Amino acid sequence: MPKTGSILYLALRPFLRQGAKTFVCRHEITGLENFPKNKPVLLISNHQNAMLDPVLICFFSPKQLHWLTRADIFKNGLIKKLLHNFNMMPVYRERDGVGNMRDANTKIFEECYDRLEYHAVVSMFPEGTHRGKKQLIPFKKGLGRLAFGALESKPNMHDLVILPVGLDYSDFYEYHPELLIKFGKPIEVEKWRSVYKVDSAKAIAELMEEARKALSDLMIDVQKEELYDAIIQSRELCFELSASRKLSEQFDFYQKFIKAFESDSRGEEMSAKIIELNSICKENGFTTSSLSASKLKANLMALVLGFLTPIYLLARILFLPIEKPIDIFIKNKIKDPLFKNSLRMALWTFLVPIYLGIISIPIKLFTQCSWMEWCIGLLGVLLAGRIAIGWLRAYRKFQSTNRWLSFQSKNSEKKKSLESLKKECSDYILSISK
Repeated sequence: MPKTGSILYLALRPFLRQGAKTFVCRHEITGLENFPKNKPVLLISNHQNAMLDPVLICFFSPKQLHWLTRADIFKNGLIKKLLHNFNMMPVYRERDGVGNMRDANTKIFEECYDRLEYHAVVSMFPEGTHRGKKQLIPFKKGLGRLAFGALESKPNMHDLVILPVGLDYSDFYEYHPELLIKFGKPIEVEKWRSVYKVDSAKAIAELMEEARKALSDLMIDVQKEELYDAIIQSRELCFELSASRKLSEQFDFYQKFIKAFESDSRGEEMSAKIIELNSICKENGFTTSSLSASKLKANLMALVLGFLTPIYLLARILFLPIEKPIDIFIKNKIKDPLFKNSLRMALWTFLVPIYLGIISIPIKLFTQCSWMEWCIGLLGVLLAGRIAIGWLRAYRKFQSTNRWLSFQSKNSEKKKSLESLKKECSDYILSISK
C-alpha cells in the first residue's frame, strides 16, 4: 500500500497550527465545505510567499497534504528523510543536473498516482515558482500531465478532482500579516477524458485554463501591470470602506473594486491620486485609515495600552534571549526577503517550547511550587507573549493616529487637502464597486 499519511505530520500538526495562528495577525478560512472527503484530490494554489504558502495550507487543511516540491532541497540526507516524513516528494528540473530527469519525474508521478488511488491529497503550485507579487503567472504543464496521467494509469480514478485554493496575505514581508485562505469548488477531470483520447494537447490546455480561472477568482490577481502599485496601495482603504469586519468580506469588496478598476476609463487618473494619497500618508508616518481617527479614540487606545504595558514589558524581557538571536540570524543569513517570514515562524514555533523548558524546569526542580502552580505559570508566560504581540500591533496603530492628530493640528490647510483627496478616492472606490 502506498504512503497515504505520516505519523510525524499527524503528531506535530496541532502544535504547529498554534504556532501559525500566533504568527498571523488574524486569519480566516472559507470554503472548507468544498473539500472532497472520499475522492482523489489534486490541490493547487497560488505561490507568492515562499515556504509560508505550503506550510500554512497544511496547518489549516482538513486532510494531510502530499506536496510536490523542488528537488534541490532534498540533497541533504537528513533533510530528505524529514521531508519524506512530511509527505513531500521531489520534482526535478533541468537546473538540478539530473541525467535521467524525465525518468526520475515519471517515478514520482507514478507514486502520486498510487497515493491518489487511496484518496491522498497531492498538492502542487502549478506556477512552478514564487515571486512576491499578487499576480497569477502561466501554469507549467505538470498539472495537466499529472491529472490525465492519473486517469490513464488507474481505471478507478474517474472521480479525480482538482481543488483550487487561493491565498491572500496583507503583506509578504511584515511580521504578523493577515491571512485569508479560500477553498474553491472542485473541478472534475473526468469530463475531459473523451477530449483527451482524441486530442491530448487540447484537453490539457482546456483543463489548465479552467483551473487557472478558478484559482484566479480565489485570489488577488492583478492583470494590469500599470495599475499594480495603486491596487496594492488601495487595500487598506478598500477594507475600511467595505463596511465589514470580516476578513473574507473585506477581501471580496477589494477584489470587486480591482476588477472594476482595471476596466474603468478613469483607472489611470485615479491610480495617480491613490498613489499620491498613500505617499503623503507614508511620508508623515500615518496610514490612510488614521485619517478617520479621533482624539477620543487615541485617548482610549492610550488608556488600554497603558493598562497592558507592564505585561508587554514583562513578556519582552522574558523572550528577549531568543528574540534577538532569531532576528540577528535572519538578518545576516537570509538573503531572499520572501524567506524571512517563513524562517521566523519556524524558529519561533520550535524554539519557544525549548526555551520555556530550559527556564521553567529548573524553577520546578529547585522550588516548592506544585505541578499545578508550575503549569499555571507556564501558561501565564505564553499568555503574556500573546498579549505582547497584540500590544505591539495596537501601539503601531496608536502611533499612526497620534502622528495624524499632530499633523492636522500643525497643518490645517494640508489636512483639508488630504481629507479631500481621501474622500475623492473613497467616493471613486465606492462608485465603481457597487
